[in-house]
Amino acid sequence: MSACSDDLQEAEAGADSSGTATETAGDGDGDGESGTADQGDGDGDPGDGDGDGDGDTGDGDGDTGDGDGDTGDGDGDTGDGDGDTGDGDGDTGDGDGDMGDGDGDTGDGVCEAGCGTPNCGDCPDGPIGVDVGSYAIDATEITNAQYGQFLDVEFSEAYLEVLMPPSCDWKSDFTPDDWPFDPEANLPVVGVDWCDATAFCAWTGKSLCGEVGGGPDDLQDLQTPNNQWFRACTQGLIKNYPYGLIYDDTSCNTIDAGFGELTEVGTLPDCEGGYPGVFDMSGNVWEWTNACDDDDMLPANEQNCRRRGGSYFSDGPTSRCSIDSVRARDYRNNNHGFRCCETL
Repeated sequence: MSACSDDLQEAEAGADSSGTATETAGDGDGDGESGTADQGDGDGDPGDGDGDGDGDTGDGDGDTGDGDGDTGDGDGDTGDGDGDTGDGDGDTGDGDGDMGDGDGDTGDGVCEAGCGTPNCGDCPDGPIGVDVGSYAIDATEITNAQYGQFLDVEFSEAYLEVLMPPSCDWKSDFTPDDWPFDPEANLPVVGVDWCDATAFCAWTGKSLCGEVGGGPDDLQDLQTPNNQWFRACTQGLIKNYPYGLIYDDTSCNTIDAGFGELTEVGTLPDCEGGYPGVFDMSGNVWEWTNACDDDDMLPANEQNCRRRGGSYFSDGPTSRCSIDSVRARDYRNNNHGFRCCETL
């Protein structure tokens, strides 16, 4: 199928996408995108407020808030259970500064480190990292199940600054676009932007694939052995596609394979490579990488970052390892995912 047809389908897939879809002219990817309730006294019995349950209005003591210490008697005593702010009864969010009351103090259950540490959730069971020399690359794209564990964690404001660089200061939520109530566990997570991907990888103790040796790669380093993702896909620059030199329209989940939708990660045995044990580096979903523009003339969320590998909408030229394609840092689409790398 021609690149033009691929463009049309990818545009349709992105109808619900958010973010800034900025494409440099001629980027080589061929996609052309540039009841009312009765009032009560609070003591749990009918009517009179004295707690005696007799239902009479006025029991003869004449006091409002009689000081007898009854729960909910309205006298404002410390610990009387009436829910007042700061009453010392330990209610969640009562503002008294106790640990665990939900006011953000230390011990409230927010994550301040990586997965596997207190309040930070269990580390995902996979994907495994495949050793390709001085670094390891995830065997597959990150799945819904793995990303869902990340979404279950509440991060402290201080730790968010560790998870993401200053270029993600605009970021406030990691929930993907159109995140389903019960996502299919082994499908790749999609609808994520560059900052989502970066934060997830950091939480797991890894990083978004960038330069060999660690850190971001230069946006212009399209076909060099210094790029972790490209090096893994080409097996050190000896292949055009992860499985070989020539495009095979049935090996991976590209448009010519006929799936027409996402496939579960690692389930296409012929879509393996460049190195043994690495799957789906061509097709299925575009993958964010750690190579971004730093154009000071643009807001950080609009600066371009490199994506690689094509998706299930892509044809042969668009799904090769060296495809030249970028999108804005805040771009999201239902064919956009990622995997992580780790320096060894």
